[in-house]
Amino acid sequence: MSDLTCKIQFIRGNFRQIVLASPEDTIVRAALRGGLVIPTGCRHGLCGICEVAVQKGPQPGMVRACVSLVSLEMRVVLAPDSSRPT
Repeated sequence: MSDLTCKIQFIRGNFRQIVLASPEDTIVRAALRGGLVIPTGCRHGLCGICEVAVQKGPQPGMVRACVSLVSLEMRVVLAPDSSRPT
């Protein structure tokens, strides 16, 4: 098991949550570690359903969360329809 050395801040409106993740994790997997859901379709980066806005990270801008790996310090803005599992 890899060390959870990446600190990801997920933001949705006024909601903020910090999740620790492995450098091998995608943004989708990191979100799941924190109990957050990022909608996905194909899980191969083709459909675009999982696009999120990276405010702080190696490539700020819109990325496909199902294929984008986390970085050491990252800030990710989730779409308003992203949800927490109940």
